[in-house]
Amino acid sequence: MPDQWIVGYGSLMDRASRTRQAPRAQSAFPVKVRGIKAGWFHQFKEITQSLSPTFLGAQKVGDAVCGGVIYKATQTDLAATDLRETGYTRVEVPADAISLATGTGVTLPQGDRYWIYISQDAYVGPPNKTFPLVQSYVDLCVNGALEAAQSYPATAGAFPSEWLGMIDWRPVGQNGGVWWLNDRTYPYRASLTIPYASAIDSTLAGNQGTADLWKTAMRQMVFAG
Repeated sequence: MPDQWIVGYGSLMDRASRTRQAPRAQSAFPVKVRGIKAGWFHQFKEITQSLSPTFLGAQKVGDAVCGGVIYKATQTDLAATDLRETGYTRVEVPADAISLATGTGVTLPQGDRYWIYISQDAYVGPPNKTFPLVQSYVDLCVNGALEAAQSYPATAGAFPSEWLGMIDWRPVGQNGGVWWLNDRTYPYRASLTIPYASAIDSTLAGNQGTADLWKTAMRQMVFAG
């Protein structure tokens, strides 16, 4: 029987988050996946009456590259993750579309099966005042990229910045605002509840695609007006 693998590009990158559904997925490899584009457009527009942000989503785009992590999953893990990933469809990715960013001799078996979650059309929309980015979710994702880099510090140290660069951030700053709220419990003392807050902030502030957006978002707890 071939092994099964999941590619996570959002909150599934974070160890504590993904192991809620895949308890044995303590380790994960940083990867790049050709033919997939990640961006800020996944929303629960039609199914929730509660406050809900815009999440990272993914779509098939022929010449695009998506960054993420890959980890082994059991059939039970797949079923549990399918239930978690509302509005996404799990699709298979060819092994030759995945390249490891570890810089080591590790290879992915050609006979195994590789999966990624793609946004369904009904859940796609641009960030806005009603469905903004929220820092608590961004923290999960960036922390996952940092965890992946820390596992291979000599060869994958630049992975968090590369991962950020493969995401389409442009919609976050369009239509008259920066649609990103800092919803941390203690915005001015984030490290009290987020151990790697300083590293997360440095990663966002040091990336060309996110630096200006983050300068606004870090002091934006509510939208004006």
